[in-house]
Amino acid sequence: MNLGLLTNQKHDWKRSFLYMNIENIIEETGEHLPAEKKIKDILDKQFELKKFFKAIFNGFQLEENEHIRILQTNEKTNFKKVSFFNDVNDLISFTTNKHRVFNNTFFNLCSTNGNGGSDDDLIKRYVLGFDFDKKHFEKGFNHKNVMEKFKNLGLWYHMIVDSGNGYHAYMIIEATNDLDKVQEVQDALGKLLNSDDGALLKTQVLRVPYTFNMKAKAKEVRIISQFDRNTIKKYNINQLHKRFCQEKFRDGNDNVVISLSNNYPPCVANALKDGSKIGSRNKDLFNIVVALKQRGNNVNQVKFTIGEWNKLNEEPLPNVENEVERIYSNYNGYVCNDCMESNKINCRSYTISDFNLEQYKENIIDVQSKVGRQCRNSKRKGVATMEGNELFIYNVLVNNKGFADLNIDVIIERITDRKTKKPALSKPTISKALKGLEDKGYISIVKGNTRKGIKDTYLINQKKVTPENSFRMSYFINILVIKGDITTTELKVYAHMRYLHHQDVIKGNAKGNIFVRSRHELSKSLGMDENNVAKAINNLYENMVLDRRSVPHENKSNHFHYEYKLNM
Repeated sequence: MNLGLLTNQKHDWKRSFLYMNIENIIEETGEHLPAEKKIKDILDKQFELKKFFKAIFNGFQLEENEHIRILQTNEKTNFKKVSFFNDVNDLISFTTNKHRVFNNTFFNLCSTNGNGGSDDDLIKRYVLGFDFDKKHFEKGFNHKNVMEKFKNLGLWYHMIVDSGNGYHAYMIIEATNDLDKVQEVQDALGKLLNSDDGALLKTQVLRVPYTFNMKAKAKEVRIISQFDRNTIKKYNINQLHKRFCQEKFRDGNDNVVISLSNNYPPCVANALKDGSKIGSRNKDLFNIVVALKQRGNNVNQVKFTIGEWNKLNEEPLPNVENEVERIYSNYNGYVCNDCMESNKINCRSYTISDFNLEQYKENIIDVQSKVGRQCRNSKRKGVATMEGNELFIYNVLVNNKGFADLNIDVIIERITDRKTKKPALSKPTISKALKGLEDKGYISIVKGNTRKGIKDTYLINQKKVTPENSFRMSYFINILVIKGDITTTELKVYAHMRYLHHQDVIKGNAKGNIFVRSRHELSKSLGMDENNVAKAINNLYENMVLDRRSVPHENKSNHFHYEYKLNM
C-alpha cells in the first residue's frame, strides 16, 4: 500500500489516525476502490466527523468526569455495545472502525458520567437535535424541506445529516445542565417543526455520521451541511425557553399554543382561551390569523396555533390550514362588524403602550438614529439621505446577526417571497443599494475572487454602530416589503417616523409608542409631498404597521390632527 499521497494532506492531524489499522477497515468494507482512494475517503470522513463532534461538544473541551456515550446495536445479530469517550481522537477512531459497517451507531446528545445513559447519568447538554423520518412526510420530502421548516420559525440549523431514512437537524446551544428546560424547549420546537416526538427525550440518541443505518438495506449516514465551529452563534436555552415556552396558553392536553399576554383584542384572547361557538368560528378564525400575523408569527406558527384553537371549539372547522394560508396571504385587518365585546381594550381602534418587541426575539433589529434621520429627501448639496431600497437592504444586513457574511445571491434569497418565488428587488437594484450604503460608510465589502468563483460579501461597518444611539424595530416590517404589502418608500417613511418619535422620547416629549405630528410637519421633515405622505401612511395603516386616530386641536376645536400608534 502506498501511503505517499498522504504527505500532501492539508490537515496534518489526519495522519494521526493511521494507527487504527486502515487496512482492516478497507478489507471489511469491501469497497472496490484503489487503496489510496479508500484511505483518502476514510481520512476525509474522519476529518468531517471530528469537525462535527467538536462543533457539538464545545470543541470537545469536556470536564474530567464528562464522557460521550456511544451505543452500537444490530437487531439481526442481537449485538449491543456501549462505550464512553473523553478524547475526540479516540472517539473518531472508534466510530470509523470496521464495526461501523455492520452495526447501527448512535451517540447521546448529553454528556454523561461514563457509567450509563439514564437520566441520572446525564451531565450537560450542548445541542438540540431533531429527527425527521421520511415515512411521516409526503413523497419527495428532502433536506431542503427541513431547512424550510427552520427558516419558517425564524431559527437556524447548524448541521443537517442524512440518517439513511430521514434527516437529523442540530441547533448548537450554550452548554447547560438545566436538562428540564432543554426538554421543554425540545418538546415545544419539536411540535412546531413536526419532528419525531419519540426522539426528543433527555436521553436522546442520534446516529453518528459516516456509520451505517442497518434498517432493511444498509445506508451510510452522511453530513449534508454543517457550519464551521468558529462561525456558529450558539443559542441560549433561556432565551429559547422564554420565546417558545413561557407564559403560554395550554389546552386540555397541556399542549403549548401561544402567549396570551400579547395585548390581543378581547375577541382573539377569549377565542384562544375558550374556543369558539358555532356561528362565530369563521370570524374568530379570521381575527386570530390577523392578530398573530401582526405580531410577527409566520404562517406555520399560525397554523399550529389555529389547530390547537380548533380543538377547543364547540365543533371543529374543516380544512382550516387552507383557510389560514388564504387569510394570512391576503388580509391584514380585523373583521369587527357587529362586535359584541363590551370591553374594547386592546382593540385596533386605539391603545397606548410601550413598544413590546420581545415577542419577536430573533427578529428585532437595532436601527441607528443616523439612519432614521437620513430617511428623507433633500435637494441641498452635502445632505446625506437614505433611499428606501438602501434602508431595506441595510435592514437585511443588520438582521444577519451571527451568520456568515452575505453575498448578493444570498441577499436575493433572503428577500425572495417563498410563495411567489419573486425577489422584492432586482439584482441591479440591490447592487445600486449596496453601492449607496458603501458610499455612506454603513457597510464594508470583503472582496471575493472571480477566478475561484468567490463573490464579494457585505457586512455592517461596526464603526458606524453606536448601540446607545439607536432604536429597536421589528424585522417583520421588512417581511411586509418582501411580500409586496408595503413599498420601500413606505418603509422609509415609517423608519423616519420612528426616528422622530425616538428623539421625542429622549427629550421627554413622547409617551409610550404614541407619535404626534401634523401631516404638514411630517411631510416637511421627510422632504416629501403631503399627498404622497398621506398615501404612504394610509397603506402602513392598512397593513397594521401603525394605527391612528383623529384628535381635536388644543386651541381650535374644529381642527383635527392625527395621533399615531407605532406598532413595529
